[in-house]
Amino acid sequence: MERPTIAQLIKACKGVNYPANKSEILAQAKENKASKDIIRALKMLTEADYQSANEISRAFALENRDAFWL
Repeated sequence: MERPTIAQLIKACKGVNYPANKSEILAQAKENKASKDIIRALKMLTEADYQSANEISRAFALENRDAFWL
C-alpha cells in the first residue's frame, strides 16, 4: 500500500457538502470510487466536523505523518 497524496485525498472528497463529519466524507469518497489506500487514510481521521477538503488534508498530514504504509 502506498501513502496517499494530498491531491488524491482532495479528489476523493469532491462533492462533499461541508461542514462534514468523518462518516459523510467516507461515504462520498466511496461514491467517488476512491482507492483502498484513500479509504484507509480517511478512516484514520479524528471524528470531527471538517470545514473543507484543505482541513481534511491538514488533519491527515498531522495525524498520519508517522503512520506505517505498506
